[in-house]
Amino acid sequence: SALVEGLSNALSMPGTSIGDFRVGSRQTLYDTSSQSIEDIKVNEKHPFLTTLVGMSPSPDWFSGLFKFSPTNNVTWLDEFTLETYPWDAGIDSGITYMSPSAPSDPLQVIYRLSNTTVPNSMVLLDPQEENVLSVASWQCIRQQDEFLPYKDKPSKRIPIDKTVIEDDFELSDIEVTAEAAEIEYSVTFNNSWTAENHPFDFPPDGRLS
Repeated sequence: SALVEGLSNALSMPGTSIGDFRVGSRQTLYDTSSQSIEDIKVNEKHPFLTTLVGMSPSPDWFSGLFKFSPTNNVTWLDEFTLETYPWDAGIDSGITYMSPSAPSDPLQVIYRLSNTTVPNSMVLLDPQEENVLSVASWQCIRQQDEFLPYKDKPSKRIPIDKTVIEDDFELSDIEVTAEAAEIEYSVTFNNSWTAENHPFDFPPDGRLS
């Protein structure tokens, strides 16, 4: 799409602080629940992971996380799964998936759609109308055998499996002092935006991109 192409071009511009980046495939909610994304690299200079996926149809809703550091303060994590939740980008004031365009004036701050912030249409609430469940998860598995110790830290490898993080989009920054080296993570994107988890007015032609 034009949006994806524009983002890719922006991330590729000289002088950006972006290291490696990958683009997944658009998928409808009924085609498949997951997809594999090309391995992504992290290193001392670029130690954070950020993800973004748009939800369509919707006014301006999306999911993702910002500047997650895949470490345990001793080594890079072996394996972890990040669950992400729906957010409102603050540029459109629509309250349902199919709301007509209603640009926000003035623009609003980005905020997480929770049981206290969803529109009165109740979209995205769970069947019990108590919570907004995650709409996506990102499973990352380290692809290199050698461990990467932190400076002035023990070099013993500490395996961590399936650490599930259910935090806000803007996760806390962690100062990284790892030795300069590159490692790779395989990435599997899993969809959890479903009629079972988010039954109210669930869109029949929903897609993630």
